[in-house]
This record gives sequence, C-alpha cells and structure tokens, in this order.
Amino acid sequence: MQLPIINKLKNFTDTWWGFLITLALIYCGVRGLQNYWGANDFADTGLPKITLAQALERAAAENKPIIAELSATWCGTCRNMDRKVFNHPQVKQFLTEQALYARIDEKDPEAEHFTQTYKAQGYPTIVLLNTQGQLQRYLPLTYDPEEFLQAVK
Repeated sequence: MQLPIINKLKNFTDTWWGFLITLALIYCGVRGLQNYWGANDFADTGLPKITLAQALERAAAENKPIIAELSATWCGTCRNMDRKVFNHPQVKQFLTEQALYARIDEKDPEAEHFTQTYKAQGYPTIVLLNTQGQLQRYLPLTYDPEEFLQAVK
C-alpha cells in the first residue's frame, strides 16, 4: 500500500519541471553538506585562518616564508589535505612556528587576485612565497605529511 504523499511526489517528479526541481534540490543539499564538511575539516586542523594580506604584513617582520593555499570548502582534495596533511602534528608545528600559513577560500575577496598573481589552475593550489610574497615554487598535492614537509623546506 502506497501512501498518498508518495503518489503525489511520484507524479511531481514525473513532470520535466518536477524532475529538474528535484535535481536542483539534491544538488543544493549535496553542495551544502560538502561545504559543511569542508569547513569542519579545516576547523579540525586548529590552524589559524589568516588572509594572504595579513601573512604578507607579518612575513617580513617575522622573517618567515608564506605557505598560501587557494582552497574551496566543497573540494574533496582540499578536505583530504586538511585531514591527512594539515592536521598532522609536525606539519601544524611547521606552519605555526617556522612559516605563515594563509588560507584563501574561493569565496574570499582576495581569491581572484591570488588566482591571477600565482596562476592558480584549480583547488587546491598551494604555493611557497618568500617574505616579499614572491613565488618560490608550487607545492605538491600529496597526502603524505613527510613529503609535504620535504617540499616546503
């Protein structure tokens, strides 16, 4: 026995506009979950979220290089980097004591400037900058914390 609501939903999704609305709702729900999980994964790293502008201001005074990452909360690779690399104790120690870590979210106002200046091609793009903000090199997208640390040193 089917409930009347099930029949109404089936009739709704059998129409082309009902099908499109259903797809749009599913897409929005999945994207919302991805954004939620991505924000939580970054928060779990415990790293401070400073802008690239803030990192550039501090870099010369503190004589530290900058590790800048263009990221997106919905990006699966970015989330894996947060969970497997940026959450690793040795990586966190390096990023807080020996370097400045700047996280630029794709929605941040400085994302377009970052993309143009450092020729970012996608998410994540991670770069090593000197104290003046000049590109030293692109860092590898690896889920191995030791490999990441070797690349930044």
